[in-house]
Amino acid sequence: MKNVFTSGMILFLAMTTMVSCTQENVMLETTPQVKNQEVRFCFFESSIVPIGQDEESNLARTRADGSEKSLKDAKLYTDLQVCLIPKGDKTTAGYTVRQENWDDKFGNVSLQVPAGEYTLVAVAAKTDLQQEERIEVKSRYEMTFANNIVRDMAYTLQDIKVESGSKAVTQSVSLKRAVSCFELRATDIMPLTTKTQEITISGSCGTVFNPSTGFCKENATITRNFSLEAKEHQERIIYYTLYTLLTDKDVTDIHITATAKDKEEKVIKTVSFDNVHLVIGKKTTYTGPIFTYPANNMSFTVNQPEIPASGYDKKF
Repeated sequence: MKNVFTSGMILFLAMTTMVSCTQENVMLETTPQVKNQEVRFCFFESSIVPIGQDEESNLARTRADGSEKSLKDAKLYTDLQVCLIPKGDKTTAGYTVRQENWDDKFGNVSLQVPAGEYTLVAVAAKTDLQQEERIEVKSRYEMTFANNIVRDMAYTLQDIKVESGSKAVTQSVSLKRAVSCFELRATDIMPLTTKTQEITISGSCGTVFNPSTGFCKENATITRNFSLEAKEHQERIIYYTLYTLLTDKDVTDIHITATAKDKEEKVIKTVSFDNVHLVIGKKTTYTGPIFTYPANNMSFTVNQPEIPASGYDKKF
């Protein structure tokens, strides 16, 4: 029997009493007379699958033997930011700890905070750290991606209370995906003259995340440019995977345009799709010729993608 938990990782919170401790990565200062509590976060993976590989990939599934993997061993995310934001603070990320997956302790963090009421915001994302692409939680209302490029991401937001002198306790917290995925798959071979592919996504989507709502903070057009070496793609089919934030769990007004250009910026072919159906935590795949024009008219049929299928894929 499968035990299903909401996406990604199980977070255990242990609190033990500490007196006059020095806290690194803390944005709010405390005086020596304040007794701090040590708050420990330990993230574990319970057989999570990447988006697009399971009908329930937005959920974490417990293995049959009950075993768990650490967040580091799961190898799904590279960047982790954990914030404890004091109640009433609407403009900062509060007490913050950041980790990257090269750290041997990735997924195990500790903060020193005074007793009080907090909002926990924790975000894990798959970013390109070599390019210094990092997520940034700015407040309980805003989280940004480097260069406004949305990546695969899971988060949690919930209220917690840190009590003075409290005994060690364990609290389970789940991270769930907040992004939707669109994949464009070519059925034709890329012309040798192809140099770039530009893909734009517009409608009820955006690039800035609001943890307090679980949706994008505001609508924005997403534009991605891919530089290509056509010679490397003559014997294999190419596909593009893009992540986006939505204004709701399920939207149907997404417009997507893909334009292939040569080295002189001349358009080779443009394909456009209206009313694309995207769902948070799921992937929609469109499959068809994106570089050449078929002899017959384009036809659209619904195709089931890999896990998790949104049910709104198309062939053209």
